[in-house]
Amino acid sequence: MTNFNKCNIKFKFEFGSIEQRSMNITAMCNNKCYTVDKSGVIEFEILLPTTIILDVSGKNYNTDTIVAADGTILQDIFAKIDSITIDNFPLNQLFLHQRITLSTDTDQNVITSYFGFNGTVTIELKEDTVFAQLLSMNS
Repeated sequence: MTNFNKCNIKFKFEFGSIEQRSMNITAMCNNKCYTVDKSGVIEFEILLPTTIILDVSGKNYNTDTIVAADGTILQDIFAKIDSITIDNFPLNQLFLHQRITLSTDTDQNVITSYFGFNGTVTIELKEDTVFAQLLSMNS
């Protein structure tokens, strides 16, 4: 019998850095902790339904954004989710840009896949099969 609630999830990140300093991303799911590898990827197995928590850290607000006199940002430390796949099926741009909320360390909620603040992202995967979960997240 095939188990349709067991699958792999993969996050690909892009990072902005200053002097080789960059954000840190840790994923927590089912009492396990995963960190981004050097290629900017976190991949692990999940059992649906589940909750994934991304911990975003490493930003020093005093030194990690370089701004020109006119207010233009010249360099910034950030992390950005480029893609999320579940069993190699991509989540669409609507999910990536309108359904991810970062709860910052200053208690603000920002809907974004671009993390320029320290904080946490909670991704609720409420469906009990891969097919239902993909349909839910992509519609």
